[in-house]
Amino acid sequence: MKKIISIILFLIITGCGFKPIFLSSDTNFSINKIEYDNNLGKVINNNLKGYLNKDNKKFNYSIIIASKESKLITLKDKKGDPASFKLIIDVSVSVLENNKIKIEKVFQETFNYNNTSKKFELSMYEDEIRKGILDRISEEIIVSLYTIQ
Repeated sequence: MKKIISIILFLIITGCGFKPIFLSSDTNFSINKIEYDNNLGKVINNNLKGYLNKDNKKFNYSIIIASKESKLITLKDKKGDPASFKLIIDVSVSVLENNKIKIEKVFQETFNYNNTSKKFELSMYEDEIRKGILDRISEEIIVSLYTIQ
Protein backbone atom coordinates (compact mmCIF):
# COMPACT_ATOMS: atom_id res chain seq x y z
CA MET A 1 0.00 0.00 0.00
CA LYS A 2 2.83 2.42 0.88
CA LYS A 3 4.53 1.72 -2.46
CA ILE A 4 1.37 2.54 -4.37
CA ILE A 5 0.90 5.82 -2.50
CA SER A 6 4.57 6.70 -3.07
CA ILE A 7 4.30 6.00 -6.80
CA ILE A 8 1.11 8.04 -7.12
CA LEU A 9 2.65 10.93 -5.17
CA PHE A 10 5.77 10.79 -7.36
CA LEU A 11 3.70 10.87 -10.55
CA ILE A 12 1.65 13.81 -9.30
CA ILE A 13 4.72 15.84 -8.35
CA THR A 14 6.60 15.17 -11.60
CA GLY A 15 3.50 15.81 -13.69
CA CYS A 16 2.68 19.17 -12.12
CA GLY A 17 5.83 20.95 -13.34
CA PHE A 18 7.57 21.02 -9.97
CA LYS A 19 11.14 22.31 -10.04
CA PRO A 20 13.49 23.37 -7.25
CA ILE A 21 13.38 26.99 -6.13
CA PHE A 22 17.15 27.39 -6.04
CA LEU A 23 17.87 26.15 -9.56
CA SER A 24 20.89 28.21 -10.64
CA SER A 25 20.12 28.03 -14.38
CA ASP A 26 16.88 30.02 -13.96
CA THR A 27 18.47 33.10 -12.41
CA ASN A 28 19.08 36.47 -13.97
CA PHE A 29 22.19 37.08 -11.85
CA SER A 30 25.70 35.75 -11.61
CA ILE A 31 28.30 35.96 -8.86
CA ASN A 32 31.67 37.13 -10.16
CA LYS A 33 33.69 36.84 -6.97
CA ILE A 34 33.23 35.69 -3.39
CA GLU A 35 35.59 36.88 -0.67
CA TYR A 36 35.51 35.19 2.73
CA ASP A 37 37.60 35.25 5.89
CA ASN A 38 37.51 31.74 7.42
CA ASN A 39 36.27 28.16 7.07
CA LEU A 40 32.67 29.17 7.67
CA GLY A 41 32.87 31.48 4.67
CA LYS A 42 34.49 28.71 2.66
CA VAL A 43 31.48 26.46 3.25
CA ILE A 44 29.13 29.23 2.10
CA ASN A 45 31.38 29.81 -0.93
CA ASN A 46 31.06 26.12 -1.83
CA ASN A 47 27.26 26.34 -1.47
CA LEU A 48 27.15 29.33 -3.85
CA LYS A 49 29.48 27.86 -6.51
CA GLY A 50 26.53 27.04 -8.77
CA TYR A 51 26.01 30.77 -9.27
CA LEU A 52 29.65 31.68 -10.03
CA ASN A 53 30.64 33.18 -13.39
CA LYS A 54 27.49 32.44 -15.36
CA ASP A 55 27.46 33.98 -18.84
CA ASN A 56 24.76 36.25 -20.25
CA LYS A 57 23.18 37.21 -16.95
CA LYS A 58 21.62 40.62 -16.44
CA PHE A 59 23.17 41.29 -13.00
CA ASN A 60 26.73 40.48 -11.89
CA TYR A 61 27.55 40.65 -8.19
CA SER A 62 30.59 40.39 -5.96
CA ILE A 63 30.05 39.10 -2.45
CA ILE A 64 32.06 39.74 0.70
CA ILE A 65 31.40 37.35 3.59
CA ALA A 66 32.52 37.91 7.19
CA SER A 67 31.53 35.19 9.62
CA LYS A 68 32.06 34.18 13.21
CA GLU A 69 31.03 31.33 15.44
CA SER A 70 30.37 31.28 19.19
CA LYS A 71 29.79 28.29 21.41
CA LEU A 72 28.21 29.13 24.75
CA ILE A 73 27.53 26.94 27.76
CA THR A 74 23.83 27.28 28.57
CA LEU A 75 23.55 24.81 31.44
CA LYS A 76 25.94 23.14 33.89
CA ASP A 77 25.42 19.98 35.91
CA LYS A 78 25.95 19.60 39.68
CA LYS A 79 29.70 19.06 39.20
CA GLY A 80 30.03 22.26 37.17
CA ASP A 81 30.55 20.45 33.85
CA PRO A 82 28.68 21.72 30.78
CA ALA A 83 25.33 19.98 30.26
CA SER A 84 24.13 21.91 27.20
CA PHE A 85 25.49 24.36 24.67
CA LYS A 86 24.30 26.99 22.24
CA LEU A 87 26.05 27.35 18.88
CA ILE A 88 25.68 30.81 17.34
CA ILE A 89 26.83 31.62 13.83
CA ASP A 90 26.82 35.22 12.57
CA VAL A 91 27.40 35.92 8.89
CA SER A 92 27.68 39.44 7.51
CA VAL A 93 27.20 39.66 3.75
CA SER A 94 27.88 42.62 1.47
CA VAL A 95 26.69 42.38 -2.12
CA LEU A 96 28.35 44.71 -4.60
CA GLU A 97 27.47 45.53 -8.18
CA ASN A 98 30.01 47.58 -10.12
CA ASN A 99 31.89 48.24 -6.85
CA LYS A 100 28.76 49.81 -5.29
CA ILE A 101 27.06 48.20 -2.33
CA LYS A 102 23.62 46.88 -3.27
CA ILE A 103 22.78 45.29 0.08
CA GLU A 104 24.38 44.55 3.41
CA LYS A 105 22.76 41.93 5.59
CA VAL A 106 23.60 40.06 8.77
CA PHE A 107 22.34 36.51 9.17
CA GLN A 108 22.32 34.88 12.60
CA GLU A 109 21.37 31.30 13.36
CA THR A 110 21.47 29.53 16.72
CA PHE A 111 21.14 25.93 17.80
CA ASN A 112 20.87 24.47 21.31
CA TYR A 113 22.12 20.95 22.03
CA ASN A 114 23.08 18.72 24.95
CA ASN A 115 26.57 17.60 25.89
CA THR A 116 27.65 13.96 25.60
CA SER A 117 30.36 12.06 27.37
CA LYS A 118 31.87 10.97 24.05
CA LYS A 119 33.81 13.97 22.78
CA PHE A 120 34.33 12.58 19.27
CA GLU A 121 30.57 12.11 18.82
CA LEU A 122 29.99 15.61 20.18
CA SER A 123 32.50 17.03 17.69
CA MET A 124 30.86 15.18 14.78
CA TYR A 125 27.41 16.37 15.91
CA GLU A 126 28.65 19.97 16.11
CA ASP A 127 30.01 19.64 12.55
CA GLU A 128 26.59 18.47 11.33
CA ILE A 129 24.88 21.35 13.15
CA ARG A 130 27.35 23.84 11.68
CA LYS A 131 26.83 22.50 8.14
CA GLY A 132 23.04 22.67 8.50
CA ILE A 133 23.17 26.23 9.77
CA LEU A 134 25.51 27.32 6.97
CA ASP A 135 23.28 25.63 4.37
CA ARG A 136 20.28 27.62 5.67
CA ILE A 137 22.28 30.85 5.62
CA SER A 138 23.43 30.11 2.05
CA GLU A 139 19.81 29.67 0.99
CA GLU A 140 18.90 32.97 2.64
CA ILE A 141 21.74 34.68 0.75
CA ILE A 142 20.41 33.27 -2.52
CA VAL A 143 16.90 34.49 -1.70
CA SER A 144 18.37 37.94 -0.96
CA LEU A 145 20.10 37.94 -4.35
CA TYR A 146 16.81 37.05 -6.03
CA THR A 147 15.05 39.96 -4.31
CA ILE A 148 17.61 42.64 -5.18
CA GLN A 149 16.17 43.31 -8.63
